[in-house]
Amino acid sequence: KKDTPGVITVYLPQASEEYGPISHYYLVVIPFANSTKIKHPDYYDSSDLSTNSQLKPSTKDSKEEYESRAYITAKFLQRSLPYTFPLGDGIKFEGFLNRPLQKNVYYKIFVRAYVDIPQKHLYTSSPFSPNLSLDMPFGLLEWLKELIWQL
Repeated sequence: KKDTPGVITVYLPQASEEYGPISHYYLVVIPFANSTKIKHPDYYDSSDLSTNSQLKPSTKDSKEEYESRAYITAKFLQRSLPYTFPLGDGIKFEGFLNRPLQKNVYYKIFVRAYVDIPQKHLYTSSPFSPNLSLDMPFGLLEWLKELIWQL
Protein backbone atom coordinates (compact mmCIF):
# COMPACT_ATOMS: atom_id res chain seq x y z
CA LYS A 1 0.00 0.00 0.00
CA LYS A 2 1.46 3.37 -0.97
CA ASP A 3 0.39 6.40 1.09
CA THR A 4 3.45 8.63 1.41
CA PRO A 5 6.03 9.29 -1.34
CA GLY A 6 9.09 7.05 -0.82
CA VAL A 7 7.25 4.82 1.66
CA ILE A 8 5.47 1.49 1.18
CA THR A 9 3.03 0.42 3.89
CA VAL A 10 3.41 -3.33 4.44
CA TYR A 11 1.45 -5.82 6.51
CA LEU A 12 3.49 -7.76 9.08
CA PRO A 13 2.67 -11.35 10.09
CA GLN A 14 2.76 -12.30 13.76
CA ALA A 15 4.42 -15.53 14.87
CA SER A 16 2.85 -18.37 16.80
CA GLU A 17 4.07 -18.76 20.39
CA GLU A 18 3.91 -22.55 20.17
CA TYR A 19 7.54 -22.93 21.35
CA GLY A 20 7.47 -20.10 23.87
CA PRO A 21 6.83 -16.38 24.08
CA ILE A 22 8.39 -14.12 21.44
CA SER A 23 11.15 -11.88 22.85
CA HIS A 24 11.45 -9.67 19.75
CA TYR A 25 10.98 -9.40 16.01
CA TYR A 26 13.27 -8.10 13.28
CA LEU A 27 11.91 -6.71 10.03
CA VAL A 28 14.50 -7.59 7.37
CA VAL A 29 14.81 -5.88 3.98
CA ILE A 30 16.46 -7.48 0.94
CA PRO A 31 17.33 -4.81 -1.67
CA PHE A 32 17.66 -5.80 -5.33
CA ALA A 33 15.27 -8.68 -4.76
CA ASN A 34 15.32 -9.55 -8.46
CA SER A 35 18.97 -10.60 -8.05
CA THR A 36 19.94 -14.27 -8.22
CA LYS A 37 21.72 -13.95 -4.85
CA ILE A 38 18.47 -14.16 -2.87
CA LYS A 39 18.47 -16.97 -0.30
CA HIS A 40 15.68 -18.50 1.79
CA PRO A 41 14.90 -16.21 4.78
CA ASP A 42 16.26 -18.74 7.32
CA TYR A 43 19.69 -18.65 5.62
CA TYR A 44 20.31 -14.98 6.38
CA ASP A 45 22.68 -14.90 9.36
CA SER A 46 21.38 -12.69 12.19
CA SER A 47 24.81 -11.29 13.07
CA ASP A 48 25.48 -10.38 9.41
CA LEU A 49 22.10 -8.67 9.18
CA SER A 50 22.82 -6.71 12.34
CA THR A 51 26.29 -5.69 11.09
CA ASN A 52 24.88 -4.64 7.70
CA SER A 53 22.26 -2.55 9.49
CA GLN A 54 24.88 -0.48 11.31
CA LEU A 55 27.15 0.16 8.29
CA LYS A 56 27.42 3.58 6.69
CA PRO A 57 28.49 4.16 3.07
CA SER A 58 32.00 5.63 3.05
CA THR A 59 33.13 5.79 -0.58
CA LYS A 60 31.41 5.74 -3.97
CA ASP A 61 32.48 2.12 -4.52
CA SER A 62 31.15 0.94 -1.17
CA LYS A 63 27.83 2.84 -1.56
CA GLU A 64 26.61 0.33 -4.16
CA GLU A 65 27.65 -2.58 -1.95
CA TYR A 66 26.10 -0.90 1.10
CA GLU A 67 22.79 -0.42 -0.71
CA SER A 68 22.66 -4.02 -1.95
CA ARG A 69 23.12 -5.82 1.41
CA ALA A 70 20.22 -7.30 3.36
CA TYR A 71 19.60 -5.37 6.58
CA ILE A 72 17.33 -5.08 9.62
CA THR A 73 15.13 -2.03 9.24
CA ALA A 74 13.27 -2.28 12.56
CA LYS A 75 13.12 -4.22 15.82
CA PHE A 76 9.93 -4.74 17.78
CA LEU A 77 9.90 -6.02 21.36
CA GLN A 78 7.62 -8.87 22.46
CA ARG A 79 4.03 -8.15 21.42
CA SER A 80 4.70 -4.72 19.90
CA LEU A 81 4.79 -5.91 16.26
CA PRO A 82 2.43 -3.55 14.42
CA TYR A 83 -0.16 -4.82 11.95
CA THR A 84 1.16 -2.42 9.30
CA PHE A 85 4.51 -0.68 8.94
CA PRO A 86 5.68 2.31 6.83
CA LEU A 87 8.71 0.77 5.09
CA GLY A 88 11.30 3.41 4.16
CA ASP A 89 10.15 6.33 6.35
CA GLY A 90 13.68 7.12 7.66
CA ILE A 91 12.77 6.70 11.36
CA LYS A 92 14.75 4.57 13.86
CA PHE A 93 13.03 1.61 15.52
CA GLU A 94 14.85 0.19 18.56
CA GLY A 95 18.23 1.30 17.19
CA PHE A 96 17.67 0.26 13.56
CA LEU A 97 17.22 2.86 10.82
CA ASN A 98 14.23 2.31 8.55
CA ARG A 99 16.27 3.33 5.51
CA PRO A 100 14.58 5.35 2.78
CA LEU A 101 13.70 3.23 -0.26
CA GLN A 102 15.28 3.91 -3.66
CA LYS A 103 13.42 4.27 -6.95
CA ASN A 104 14.00 1.54 -9.56
CA VAL A 105 14.94 -1.01 -6.87
CA TYR A 106 12.94 -4.13 -6.02
CA TYR A 107 12.80 -5.18 -2.38
CA LYS A 108 11.61 -8.23 -0.49
CA ILE A 109 10.96 -8.29 3.23
CA PHE A 110 10.53 -10.94 5.87
CA VAL A 111 9.90 -10.93 9.61
CA ARG A 112 12.13 -12.91 11.97
CA ALA A 113 10.72 -13.81 15.39
CA TYR A 114 12.98 -14.81 18.30
CA VAL A 115 11.64 -17.10 21.02
CA ASP A 116 12.41 -16.03 24.60
CA ILE A 117 14.31 -19.10 25.82
CA PRO A 118 17.47 -18.62 27.95
CA GLN A 119 20.73 -19.92 26.41
CA LYS A 120 19.02 -20.83 23.13
CA HIS A 121 19.06 -19.03 19.81
CA LEU A 122 15.66 -20.12 18.53
CA TYR A 123 13.98 -18.11 15.79
CA THR A 124 11.74 -18.52 12.80
CA SER A 125 11.37 -16.44 9.67
CA SER A 126 8.24 -15.64 7.70
CA PRO A 127 8.14 -16.29 3.96
CA PHE A 128 9.33 -13.47 1.70
CA SER A 129 6.93 -10.78 0.65
CA PRO A 130 6.36 -10.38 -3.07
CA ASN A 131 8.71 -7.94 -4.81
CA LEU A 132 8.09 -4.39 -3.59
CA SER A 133 9.04 -1.22 -5.41
CA LEU A 134 8.26 2.49 -5.29
CA ASP A 135 7.55 2.21 -9.03
CA MET A 136 4.71 -0.34 -9.00
CA PRO A 137 0.96 -0.31 -8.28
CA PHE A 138 0.10 -1.40 -4.77
CA GLY A 139 -3.20 -3.28 -4.85
CA LEU A 140 -1.04 -6.41 -5.06
CA LEU A 141 -0.01 -6.32 -1.40
CA GLU A 142 -3.43 -6.97 0.13
CA TRP A 143 -2.68 -10.69 0.42
CA LEU A 144 0.02 -9.95 3.01
CA LYS A 145 -2.79 -9.29 5.50
CA GLU A 146 -3.59 -12.97 5.27
CA LEU A 147 -0.02 -14.22 5.62
CA ILE A 148 0.18 -16.52 8.62
CA TRP A 149 3.19 -18.52 9.69
CA GLN A 150 4.13 -20.64 12.65
CA LEU A 151 7.28 -21.53 14.50
